[in-house]
Amino acid sequence: MALFKPSAKLGFGTIEHYNPQYLINNFTSSEVRKEYSRLRAIAVKRLSRLSKAGFGESSAYKYNATNTKKLSEMTERQVPLALSQLARFIHNPLSTVTGQKELRTQKIKKLQSQGYDVTEENFQNFTDFMELLAEQAADLEYDSEAVVELWEATRYKVDPSAMAKDLESWLKNRHLISKLPNIETKTAEEILTLLKEKGGE
Repeated sequence: MALFKPSAKLGFGTIEHYNPQYLINNFTSSEVRKEYSRLRAIAVKRLSRLSKAGFGESSAYKYNATNTKKLSEMTERQVPLALSQLARFIHNPLSTVTGQKELRTQKIKKLQSQGYDVTEENFQNFTDFMELLAEQAADLEYDSEAVVELWEATRYKVDPSAMAKDLESWLKNRHLISKLPNIETKTAEEILTLLKEKGGE
């Protein structure tokens, strides 16, 4: 499925026309400032909508949330680069709620096709978990599948930041978690102690 493409909003034509040097060579300072103000208004609205729709943690939001300075906060030389950054954001399908939802749906379908129990309801929990622990797990020479298995065994029951303190032990004993009753009533430290006992450590 092709990702949703937002309607054209670029007054200077194609995205290539928003290269900072191209802007300087082909448009007056007044034209650049006027276009910046116009795109800034669009960007502020899109960022607000993304945040309200629950996409405030998306890369598109986090990277661009600070790229909407007022003209009065910049020097004349900074405006072309700022306009170039704004144009790339506006041109990106992920700058819209519809684009973000379509990407999320694609990701969920891919994960489900691989046998993972990821749904619309738990996708953000899954994403947060993976972002927090996947890199650390890779450093410990565990692949992403092992991290997903840990998520499936502990989701909503154990704080992932607590697991990060001794991730290797959690990953090593992840298949034993299902054998522990009522883990949601125990602290991460208590659960890990029980896992190590079962695992013979």
